Amino acid sequence: MLPEIVQNEREESQVKLAKGVLVNLFGKAFGRGSHVAGQLILARLLGPFFFGLYGIGWNILRISGILFTLGLDSGVVHFGSKYYKKDRERFSAVILGALFAVFLIGSLAGLAIYLFSLEISQFFNKPELRSILRWFSLAFPALAGARVLAASTRVSKDMVFANLIEEVIQPGSSLLFIGLAYLMGGGILRYVAANSASIILSLFAGIWIVVLRYLVKSISWGELWTNFRELIKYSLPIAIPTVFGSLVILVDRMFVGYFLPEYETGIYQSVSLISVLFVAVLSSFKTIVAPMIAEYYHQENHQGLQRVIKTSTRWAFNICFPVILIILSSPKSFMVSLFGISFLMGADTLLILTVAQLINISKGPIDQLLVMTGNQNIWLKITLISFAVNVAANWLLIPVYGLMGAAYASGLTFICLAVGGLFFSGKKLGFLPYDQYSLRSVIFSILTAAAVFCIKRITIVNPFTELILVAVCSLGIYFGLVGWFGLNDDDKVVIRSYRRNK
Repeated sequence: MLPEIVQNEREESQVKLAKGVLVNLFGKAFGRGSHVAGQLILARLLGPFFFGLYGIGWNILRISGILFTLGLDSGVVHFGSKYYKKDRERFSAVILGALFAVFLIGSLAGLAIYLFSLEISQFFNKPELRSILRWFSLAFPALAGARVLAASTRVSKDMVFANLIEEVIQPGSSLLFIGLAYLMGGGILRYVAANSASIILSLFAGIWIVVLRYLVKSISWGELWTNFRELIKYSLPIAIPTVFGSLVILVDRMFVGYFLPEYETGIYQSVSLISVLFVAVLSSFKTIVAPMIAEYYHQENHQGLQRVIKTSTRWAFNICFPVILIILSSPKSFMVSLFGISFLMGADTLLILTVAQLINISKGPIDQLLVMTGNQNIWLKITLISFAVNVAANWLLIPVYGLMGAAYASGLTFICLAVGGLFFSGKKLGFLPYDQYSLRSVIFSILTAAAVFCIKRITIVNPFTELILVAVCSLGIYFGLVGWFGLNDDDKVVIRSYRRNK
């Protein structure tokens, strides 16, 4: 009987992982795909110069949204899970307390950006940036609020509503509003206003979903304050590594905006868009494996813990590698086909950034593994060191090497994160996120890369034709090898169970 129970638990965990990731992947595929599509449209409409200005304002907004969430998106999951369907009043206090805090701080931050927009534009030595920052400042409280509301819906382990708020409504409406702005005559300020309007819309959608679906009700200020103190006490320590981990990904774009002219800033912003897709895949695994890791850790189920982290790392790599190979083999065709000939000088930078993302994907959700197993202070130290390396490398390399300097800095940063995370995973938890099937994936990667580079020897004049041919070869060969030789028992369990329960 015991083996049957273990097998059922194993099957249940793998199906839960697969379904959660599947929902996240579809949601993020739509969301990040819509976001990238919108940015591609803006890059072509605005050109590198004005797209560079847009990128600086957009990245300031993103960084502020991360900073002023204060880790409360993690806090609402931790405490909300405790009270969900058990204590409606305390559950409501958790959600409303977190929402009130981030909305207040986001409003103050937006007001500060609006008032000091002239000084910020002078700091970047880009006078046209002032008006852009003022329009983006309207979205500051909405972005932080939408993040917390989306996180609060994950307490039910149903990823649909979180993806609806963050990955469907916001990027989808952004595309719609960009189209309306174009019909109204275009111009960079209209496009910025369109993006801010989409974020505000996602906030109202989040409020509507949380109130109707999760039955959040109004509560007294006293109850709100009591729960809020407990929430902040838990969330702030988590916020620090989360903030620095996110800044590691974004800070290079700010340094590029500071050191380089608008034209090159726009090119780097366009190249950086590609990394969004790979980060989205890894993020899809992180959001579903985090509660599973925590659950197995508290149950002292070490086999379940290892199985989840190893499986998620392998799946993330398998999903991303064929696309990474397409970029590595045809960076010039990729840039010209997507952005246009005026962005061609970003091809070499794209090459380096893609290698950096390959390193990032290969480490898997190692940050969630350390944080959810009580080693959050170790991950904090790793992120702080990596952030310091990132800042120093950008400061030293960009003035000398330009765009390539920023790309090299990103590569060094991801190496620090990967080496540090893997080292302490082995030291503290006694295992790495790899198994014998990971070796199979490496072999499949080598075989696919060899085939792709053989095809590259064929002279193809049209960049788009070359890109399509390489894509068909990379995706077809790699996924064919994985499907034929690379599935282990866990993967087959997931496929059979998912088909049965679909």
